[in-house]
Amino acid sequence: MKKKYSCWKNLLNDIKGSLNLNKQYLKTIIHKKFSYSILYFLKFIYLLGIVSFIFFIFVNKSVNKPKEINSLFNNLNSLPKGLVITIKNNLLSTNQNMPIFLWTSKDKNGQLFAVIYETANWQKIKEYDSLILLTSKNIVFKNKPITKSLVIPYNSKYSQITKKDLINFVNVVKKIFPYIIFFSIFILIFFAPIGIFIGYLIYIFFISLIVHFAFKLFSTKQTYIKTFQISVHSSTLPIILNGFFLNSKTLISNQLAEKLFFILLCLSISFSVYQIFVLKEK
Repeated sequence: MKKKYSCWKNLLNDIKGSLNLNKQYLKTIIHKKFSYSILYFLKFIYLLGIVSFIFFIFVNKSVNKPKEINSLFNNLNSLPKGLVITIKNNLLSTNQNMPIFLWTSKDKNGQLFAVIYETANWQKIKEYDSLILLTSKNIVFKNKPITKSLVIPYNSKYSQITKKDLINFVNVVKKIFPYIIFFSIFILIFFAPIGIFIGYLIYIFFISLIVHFAFKLFSTKQTYIKTFQISVHSSTLPIILNGFFLNSKTLISNQLAEKLFFILLCLSISFSVYQIFVLKEK
């Protein structure tokens, strides 16, 4: 128990030192093995991933999503009796003469989940404010802005789905739904951070390489492996801010968040390298 507590305490101390870009802390880092910094970075990414996951759930009100999905499944019974959806030669048609609406819930808080309207233009998804629109030629998935909505043409010579088929399929999905949720969370928490860890590490590698050669002109004792090691710790604050901005999409756009991350990362690494290698020789 004490060992686990000590492990967390050391991680939090490392995060604190890396956030402050404290000169004394960075000096101790360059005398440690490179593997120490890599292990720190992996643990930091895992911790950040868990915090981001919890933040995402509450900000997007995802706690209620399973209930909404279950309500959506139950609402399939509200579809027109005898409904038949046919796709023939990549064109969709139904045996109904009007648009078909499927809501996530029957109450006033329900979201319009899908609309089936053969004669609609794909841009109608904005007017309906539904998550999915099925026209005669495409299936459209809503996105913001509307110009970035995903429009996928059908690719089927012949297929037919009835209301009964949909309900039977949903009944199967409902049985395995808890397992799908558990598996998805497991993947997100345990495997997604590894991909993020590798992605960030590659990004930091190239930035630190540029900074290393820029400062090599002023420092003869500077080695790249130590520049990279310091860069891993110096990236702590830029990564936290980048994660915050990406999860808070209403504050700034993803493109601006990426530019800010690049600038902050370059500044953080440059400041740390300057402190440890350049000032040391003056």
